[in-house]
Amino acid sequence: LQRIDEAKASLRRDGLAFDEGIPIGGMIEVPAAALAANFFAEQLDFLSIGTNDLMQYFFAADRGNPRVSERYDLLSPSALIFLKHVRDGAAAAGLPISICGEAAGRTLEAMTLIALGFDRLSMPASGIGPVKRMVRSMDWAHAARFVEEATRAPVSSIRQELLTFAQREGVML
Repeated sequence: LQRIDEAKASLRRDGLAFDEGIPIGGMIEVPAAALAANFFAEQLDFLSIGTNDLMQYFFAADRGNPRVSERYDLLSPSALIFLKHVRDGAAAAGLPISICGEAAGRTLEAMTLIALGFDRLSMPASGIGPVKRMVRSMDWAHAARFVEEATRAPVSSIRQELLTFAQREGVML
């Protein structure tokens, strides 16, 4: 935040108008930062989770490397539990939190993230229509109960279970 204070001071010195109360946010992209919501609450107005980088570090697997990319699945119980923990920490600290990244624009992942309690998704423009259709077709309370139960399974991914759930419930993926 020191750099932001310096930038504001520079704008003041130059006589340029700006919003003194502009909200300041932080992008969570490494596991260590993800676990520090209480620290950020004192300094920031909102948080965003950069799923691409955060999950790459969480899994210690390069999502772009075909030799290890199969280890990288956002829909693994451990990743979902971790993301929910981060969301709960931000909520306890009074910080709005959003999901940013490719996952937010994929309907199955977006359905799951919303079921975890994320209500702000930042996605590529191509995902807006499909995610909007999916959101309108979903019973969120039912999905939240399903995801909570499914994350207790001792499996490496609940992707297939989520697809079956969506099909059974008429969710438009």
